[in-house]
Amino acid sequence: MQANDAGVYWYASIGDIHRYLAYASVVFFGLRAFGVLLGIEWLKDGRIKVLSFAVDVPLTMTGLSLWSMAGINPIDQPWLLSKFVLLIGYVAFGAWAMRAREREVTLLAMLLAAVCMGLLFAVSMQRSATGGLF
Repeated sequence: MQANDAGVYWYASIGDIHRYLAYASVVFFGLRAFGVLLGIEWLKDGRIKVLSFAVDVPLTMTGLSLWSMAGINPIDQPWLLSKFVLLIGYVAFGAWAMRAREREVTLLAMLLAAVCMGLLFAVSMQRSATGGLF
């Protein structure tokens, strides 16, 4: 294996890990959301929050690693900048959903978080800042 082949291998492997962590992040958010909406105590337990955090931190780290390995500046790539903004929206709306007192506010925040995540996936797959919507 040549040096360049090793770099491609590692990039692809980290890309796969990033993708699986993204799916896991959505699953944990969904579990926590159902816990909040339905009042299921064990889903609102702090351990689920820790597991969710244990997925989201490596997810972010692998994403940053992929940017670094590819030598890409998100400012120069609108789709990566869009992913970053949508990630901030997903985290903010998700946190709002988990802390909201009124059920309607919780539902709205969960919906907005889900929209951000859906767009984030679309942007990632299409490599288009609009996720191929426009």
